[in-house]
Amino acid sequence: MSKPALPLLALALCACNPGEDSALPPLATVTLTPVEDDRPLTELAAEAVAMAPTWLQGDLALALRQQGEVLQDELATLVVDEDEPWLIDEIAFGIAHVSPEVIADEDFHPELLVINAELVYARDEDLDYVELVEEGSAGEGDWHTTTAYEVAVGGTIETRTIDRDLYYWYIVHPRIEDEHPWFIDGFMRCLSSSLECGVDAESGWFWREFLWDAAETHCELDFCPVLRDHITDATVLWDEEDPSTADGAIASIMSFMLLNDETYGRWFDFGAGSERSIQPNRIYGLGAGNCGEWADMTTALSRTALIANLNATPSSWDHTWNAFFAPGSENWTSEWIPWEPVNWWLVHAYGSSFATYATRGDTHTWYQSDDYTDSFDMQVVVADAGGEPVDGAVISIWTPYGDSWWFAGETVTDANGQVTVPLGAEQDYAMQVGAAQGWYPSADYITYASQGVSAGETDTQQVTLEGSMPTITWTELATEGEATVTVTTTIDGARIVRPSWRFEESYSVQSATPAVDAFLLDADNLALLRDGEPFEAAPLMGGSGALSLAAEGTWFLALPNTTVNATALLGAMSASIVVAEGEDPVELALPFELLAGDVAAIEIAFD
Repeated sequence: MSKPALPLLALALCACNPGEDSALPPLATVTLTPVEDDRPLTELAAEAVAMAPTWLQGDLALALRQQGEVLQDELATLVVDEDEPWLIDEIAFGIAHVSPEVIADEDFHPELLVINAELVYARDEDLDYVELVEEGSAGEGDWHTTTAYEVAVGGTIETRTIDRDLYYWYIVHPRIEDEHPWFIDGFMRCLSSSLECGVDAESGWFWREFLWDAAETHCELDFCPVLRDHITDATVLWDEEDPSTADGAIASIMSFMLLNDETYGRWFDFGAGSERSIQPNRIYGLGAGNCGEWADMTTALSRTALIANLNATPSSWDHTWNAFFAPGSENWTSEWIPWEPVNWWLVHAYGSSFATYATRGDTHTWYQSDDYTDSFDMQVVVADAGGEPVDGAVISIWTPYGDSWWFAGETVTDANGQVTVPLGAEQDYAMQVGAAQGWYPSADYITYASQGVSAGETDTQQVTLEGSMPTITWTELATEGEATVTVTTTIDGARIVRPSWRFEESYSVQSATPAVDAFLLDADNLALLRDGEPFEAAPLMGGSGALSLAAEGTWFLALPNTTVNATALLGAMSASIVVAEGEDPVELALPFELLAGDVAAIEIAFD
């Protein structure tokens, strides 16, 4: 799986007879060539990947490989044609981490990712309590952006910075939870069963723009307050000792949501009507909602104001609230501070909960249970019928609510078939496990899992599925000859790439790195390997090693990622060929991004 821009490297190697006759032909000429990808990057996409920060390049390439050539080029153009280099990381992050299925949807307009980045930087100029911080030089190496906040601590002001990933996932990412990143007319009734009606950029707005000031400009209601008029005077993110202080940005958002105009009354009430939108713009237009709508609006307003924020969902009752990230906070067990504007609650202890989880913008669920209650670790280990680890198995967790069981989030096994999540102690849980190898207990039922486990303990659930993991079968081929090939494979990282069980839209999460093997084989056997059939090859266990081979014909070095369900590999395979002792080697480094089922290969051609 090579990037198309890789050079073709060739070198004629000569083993001449001693003496005066130096005109003898060379012993052999060897050429190393990357084999064309199954899912190639277009030239424009490869250029966009090279322009992204190095920490983002692998994920960006994985995302682009999941799209067709036309859409690859359309997305890549957003990066390549961007005149402001400091916007490239935010745009590239959106391409890499908005679910590929969402990006391919006809209601998604790629230019939204550029508008999203531009609006982040526009707010940086308007707000005094926060500043965008560029780490490194835009366009060079491992640069990234984050945010620094002014925080009041007693009588002093401290500047505190959040981590890189928090900035990109919980400020920059254009999706909050279950809505799609679309342009929305907040004043247009939506009769769709999906609770969202996307329009084009000329007919609607992205929520960062709409909530900041566009709602007022295009108002179709009696009263259209906008965030711009209620937060630009804030001088600190919040005051840790007096969270409700009037000059704090958090208090400003709460005051805005509870705004009660003398003439028009409340612009946003509690209590949902018949249209339950999940789009912040339309929730604004409806002017009311239950806890879910309040949570969506709180997160949209916070991220518009460059505050890292998420929707937190407990499983022990039908409710949701919010949490904003306050770096360095000492007022809570975590730097994620729970708040609920409808009740003017800040740093509020909600008591025990079975499980509290949050959903990232790419639909991946992660657990915050240990921030809210005494917790234990549930470890789930999933194997196939032969005892092999099952990667990418989705575990949905359920908790009792009244007389029924309620969904309490989902998680996924890594390349070792394992995952561990924190859950509230002394409670009852059920789960369901699903993968290509089958379901446990079945596709239609859940089963009791960890029950009444004490705080601080780890409870392991061992699950065996009926099916078998994909395998490769080969017969060892003995090679011997005057040429020596040395192979080095480096795995820089692994990702689980799979659809969410709840949303059926794909996400990517870091994983443990699996073992890999490489093979030296001919064209016919490479075809058999790709087709999942038994083949004959000389193996390089662990993906690295040296083999001798006859300096004639055509060989292939293959690195298959075909024995996994959902694990993608990021790395490089390097080959070095010496045809005769004392000659200079011919070398090629092949970077790759291998999705499950892909094979990276280098052709070795002797002439």
